[in-house]
Amino acid sequence: MAFLWSRVPIAAKTFVVCTLAAIILSSLGSVLFCRAASDDNKGRAESVVGVDMSLAKEVVAAQAGLEHTQETNFLVCTILSVALGILAARRVANIRRTLGQHAERMRSGGPDSQIDASRADEIGRFAETFKETATGLRQSRERLKECTSVDFMTGLANYVYFHERLEYEIERAALQGSELCVLLIDIDKFRLLNDAFGRDVGDGLVQQVAAVLSSNVRKKDVVVRYGGDDFGVILLDTGLAEGRDIAERLRAKIARHAFLSLPADRLPIRAFRTEEEPIHLTITVGVAAYPTHHSTKDGIVMAADVALCQA
Repeated sequence: MAFLWSRVPIAAKTFVVCTLAAIILSSLGSVLFCRAASDDNKGRAESVVGVDMSLAKEVVAAQAGLEHTQETNFLVCTILSVALGILAARRVANIRRTLGQHAERMRSGGPDSQIDASRADEIGRFAETFKETATGLRQSRERLKECTSVDFMTGLANYVYFHERLEYEIERAALQGSELCVLLIDIDKFRLLNDAFGRDVGDGLVQQVAAVLSSNVRKKDVVVRYGGDDFGVILLDTGLAEGRDIAERLRAKIARHAFLSLPADRLPIRAFRTEEEPIHLTITVGVAAYPTHHSTKDGIVMAADVALCQA
């Protein structure tokens, strides 16, 4: 560059000495051509400028090399910028696609997968926020499912869970070629007990019956509060004859049990002595079996309900 700037006075002197001189400059100000001011000086430009014009040729050559280098650098920078832009766009597109897949799983309630939030840039922070949101939604979904499948008074599963589980177990039994039984249980004359002792004591009796039933079946069996004073039991891998035996055993167990006439909020105390007389209850049980009575969930429940009414 110092070499080029040292040749600039050549152009300046030419303008000062020869007002009619013709000089062609490049866009960057370099001397491309210098013509004498008059025909007398034609071919002797150095007599006008005062220096050997071969220097101008050096300037032109050097300037041309510089321009070529600058154009090359500009082209390289442009290519690199485009390449980096493409890589960044692909990276963002991949992240958007990944987050979109997670969002779709969240929307459909499917299983969650791990989101990489290890990046320290804005994308990483966005992924971390998305991950926290997904975790919160999953926890809310689990709480909602618990609220819709658990009877909070007895701690047993409820009507909704009973039907979902029964449908699943029927499909499993069909694949494995096994059997199952459904018991529908009703506390006899429960409305009269509610009227005589009040709803609080009635709720306490429901809790106690739930405890007796759940403690007298196998761990793999399912006991639910079907609604009000009704209960349901799913006996897995159980045929009709065995199911009827279990139903009779539960009926006898309830009949022998001395229930406390205490409100539900006092039952955890489980006092050994109470001034109130114990209450004796009886239950009625309807039994239906898969595949003996029916091969569908609704059909088996209906068969058990009919058996309950006829018992």
